[in-house]
Amino acid sequence: MKKQFIFLTAILLFLLFNACRKNDNTDEVSPNVPDSTSITNSLGTMPSVFEQRVLIEELTGEWCPGCVNGAHILQSIKDSAINGGKVDVVSIHDVDWLEIVKYDTVRFHYWQAMFGFPCATVGRVVQPSTGTYYVDYTKWQSNVTSRLAETHDLGIALISKLENDSGRVEVHIGHNSHINDNLRLTIFVTEDNVLAQNQLGSVGNFFHQQVVRLMPTNALGDDITFTSTETVMSYSFPVVGYKLSDLKIVAMVSSWNYNPIQSKIWNSRTVKFGQIAKWK
Repeated sequence: MKKQFIFLTAILLFLLFNACRKNDNTDEVSPNVPDSTSITNSLGTMPSVFEQRVLIEELTGEWCPGCVNGAHILQSIKDSAINGGKVDVVSIHDVDWLEIVKYDTVRFHYWQAMFGFPCATVGRVVQPSTGTYYVDYTKWQSNVTSRLAETHDLGIALISKLENDSGRVEVHIGHNSHINDNLRLTIFVTEDNVLAQNQLGSVGNFFHQQVVRLMPTNALGDDITFTSTETVMSYSFPVVGYKLSDLKIVAMVSSWNYNPIQSKIWNSRTVKFGQIAKWK
């Protein structure tokens, strides 16, 4: 009887342990991407001409009533058929509970002249009227249209996965001609459906989208060393406490210059956590 009791106790402890593990969100992610050469091959063939995308970096905050309208405008731009699903978005919070540690470094280098929230950069293209990246929400779509009409000989493919209880992203940067510019890679980890604590200007529950939670790279990006037509850079990041099915990884490549208004974004790409973004 004693042995039977010990055996039953062991089974109960095993079941309890596994039930607890299910609460760590690891079951929320899409099927894990295994480590193998076949996964890299599944990215497809690098194209001769890359799809041009545009990244909107929005500055927002719960203290800003107008940012509710800004969020709706961003969503309509993302969903608009005229943009062809080629718009990547990150929302970076200012002076509220969602502000990240690296925010001040990025703000004071790139966006110190930003004003009038909600505001954004669209591909970090300088606006002739202000001499800064600042774009108010009435001009977001027109800037997206202009940016998508440009081309750069550079594209991005992504592999995202859960590895040893951490997130991991493998960024493949491809190009088909010699690049003279000093380029940097910046990665944002974003989370959707984040319930606001006190969003001014909202009625009822308000859920933030594409909230920047982490930057696995340095705040101002990491140097890219091009040794061939394809360069691969990998990063790990913590995922404990996040709902994995709401996480996305946004990668962008930009020019680097100590002059903050000379850091135009060449291209960008978004992938859901646990999935692959193939070459386009």
